[in-house]
Amino acid sequence: MNTTDYINIQSTVAGCDKRPANDCIESLGLKNYAGPTTKRPSFRTSVVAGLYNSTQTIVAAKANSLKKWQVKAAINHDPEFLYEEAAQLLDIHGSSVWGTMREHLLDASRVGTTLYPKDLNAENESDQQR
Repeated sequence: MNTTDYINIQSTVAGCDKRPANDCIESLGLKNYAGPTTKRPSFRTSVVAGLYNSTQTIVAAKANSLKKWQVKAAINHDPEFLYEEAAQLLDIHGSSVWGTMREHLLDASRVGTTLYPKDLNAENESDQQR
C-alpha cells in the first residue's frame, strides 16, 4: 500500500499560506486542544505530536533554505512542492494517525464541517485513492 494515496497532498497544501493553521489541522481530522487564541496547537497523543514535530522539522528546513516569497510561489504554483516531504510524513505517520486507534481524530459525522467531511482510515481501500 502506498500510504500517501489516502490524502490528496496537493489540495491539503494548496493555499495553506492563507489559511489559519487550525483549518489545516481540522482538514486532517486532528483534534486540537489549544484555545482559540493560542498560536501553537496542542495534541494529547504522542502519535499526533510525533506527526506535528516531524512537520515542524520540515517547515524549519524549508524556511532556512528558501525565501518567504519563494515558498509562497511554490505552494501556489508548483504541484510537486512539498510532495516528497508530505509523502515521507505519511509513510512514517499515516497508519498510526489514521489507523484503528481514533481517539485523537475528529468524528466527521459529528463535526459538521466541510473541512473534514469524511473519516479517513489508512486501512480502507476507498481512502487509499485520491
